Amino acid sequence: MAKADPSDLYMNFADISVDLDAANSASLVEGQFKTGLSVRGQLAWIVHSIEVYFADAAVATSIQELAVCTVGELATMPDLGDKGVIHKCRERLLYAGAAFAAAVYRPYGKEFLPPVPLASPNLSVYAKTAADDANLRGETIEVRLGFTTVPMDSKLVLEIAETWGY
Repeated sequence: MAKADPSDLYMNFADISVDLDAANSASLVEGQFKTGLSVRGQLAWIVHSIEVYFADAAVATSIQELAVCTVGELATMPDLGDKGVIHKCRERLLYAGAAFAAAVYRPYGKEFLPPVPLASPNLSVYAKTAADDANLRGETIEVRLGFTTVPMDSKLVLEIAETWGY
């Protein structure tokens, strides 16, 4: 990756949340975030980490799917190899006992080493469950990106083009 002097010494966070569909949790939903970036701009993000807090509900078992992508307004969940996909993950919620007393709720985290350069003006979070689950309808999934900003230069533009296949 191109070496650039950071504009930030410490981590910044971009928070994006999305509510699962209130009528059918298996329907794809999208949460959008405007980054204010552009490949022609003066700054880029260097994404170091992604944290995902999946919806927590008293269900016997459920699978939640999530993708973070630079492409908005998709009709289907993007595949990991699709254009603009930064991250994709699944979470299987398993609860033990009738009272769900042994439920464990934990965040999912991903660190990028080396970090990922990003200059997209938009970020979208797509989410759905594998099968409709009434207990998860309308529940919120939260995503937090950890990033620092760096000045945009010609080397970084080439790195971004290489990373994202432009």
